[in-house]
Amino acid sequence: MIPERTTQDEILAIFDSLARQKSSLIVTKAYRGIIISQEIKPDFVNLNRVVFQALDRDICAGLEGWVHLHNPSFSRPVKAQVKDLSLSRGMFSLSDFSYLESEWKERMHDRVQPKDPTYVSLRYQRMDIRASMLDLSINGMGLLVGSSDDCELEFEPNSCVRTDFETTPAHKWIKLGGAIHYQLKVARSIVRLGIRLYPKVEQVRQLEKYITKRKAEIMEELDQAYLSTLIPLGVESQYF
Repeated sequence: MIPERTTQDEILAIFDSLARQKSSLIVTKAYRGIIISQEIKPDFVNLNRVVFQALDRDICAGLEGWVHLHNPSFSRPVKAQVKDLSLSRGMFSLSDFSYLESEWKERMHDRVQPKDPTYVSLRYQRMDIRASMLDLSINGMGLLVGSSDDCELEFEPNSCVRTDFETTPAHKWIKLGGAIHYQLKVARSIVRLGIRLYPKVEQVRQLEKYITKRKAEIMEELDQAYLSTLIPLGVESQYF
């Protein structure tokens, strides 16, 4: 009896074909909030893993955990897990392939993760709630909110909220308005909130300045992580 062909088998067969054709594809990954994108080429298929060569090695420092792959040969974007990564060679392997359940949607605005832990005062239905910021863009933010077992909060979609927060001493927002976009339970007493933001003109300018600055810092982190792999072991001790 011939075993039934699985989704994993189908995806691996496509990678094998792309490798023989020396075709490239795009890998995307959320890193510190921003989406990094990289052109890669499948080198060879080894059992349930595929080995890839990155065409831009310095971005590889951000490739960890789960990534997404894009190519017209796939019916939908593919999700995969990074298993092995050599920054100096720009090579890595992926496994645990599956198709995304929905189509890939490009973000309308850059999103960043604050450098330091950032707490948000969230005003919701006459309650003041302390939340932890996950990421921020000019039209939205992600938050984590904890609740006790005897007082579990339910956030109604489209309900109005008001936020106060400070990402750095030079970047502070007071009474930044918004609305609940979604809530997702991530643990027994923790929910993730998606907030749509409705900033005023001056608040938009502040957000743009901060996000541009923070994005540059994140890209510099990637550059430094890659450059550190190029220093031969022990060389730094000659200078520091």
